[in-house]
Amino acid sequence: MRLPEWSAAAAAVAAAAALVLLLRLPQPIPEYGLPQVSGGTRTMRGELGEAEVLVFAPGDPVQVVLSPLTTTSRVKKLEARCFLSRDQEVHLLEVQSEPDSGGSVRMKKGTIPLNVRPGAWTLWAVVGRPGKLPEPADLRSLSAERQIRQRDWVASPREVLIQAREDLPP
Repeated sequence: MRLPEWSAAAAAVAAAAALVLLLRLPQPIPEYGLPQVSGGTRTMRGELGEAEVLVFAPGDPVQVVLSPLTTTSRVKKLEARCFLSRDQEVHLLEVQSEPDSGGSVRMKKGTIPLNVRPGAWTLWAVVGRPGKLPEPADLRSLSAERQIRQRDWVASPREVLIQAREDLPP
């Protein structure tokens, strides 16, 4: 069965329009490694292992670097935030983020909030498209055992321990 010429032309135009739309869709955010976290109090000398729990006190400085597993130039603009979460409690860490052209983001000049209670917390390093990052309340339901990857953002967890300043070694 042969289609009328106008049907074939309409199908070609529709296919071309669909292709243009697909090419204009933003690429997914790449996969990121575990966040590199520094600051706080070291309980051991030497290199910090990925599995070592970092110890902070309220008011301690914190710096986080989040790097993609492969260098990418697909994502042009990035925004980043850090959160501390435990149970139903979530705290935003005020940080200055500096994305580079390869997709890495350095979050610096952060501070552990003074009202954070002592105990085990999950530090979430979140990177994504401007205006598309999750709200702090959205992180309450996330599993702290693995990275969460959405089309517009990635959230990478790292366990940290918050201790009262008087409980830390001198």
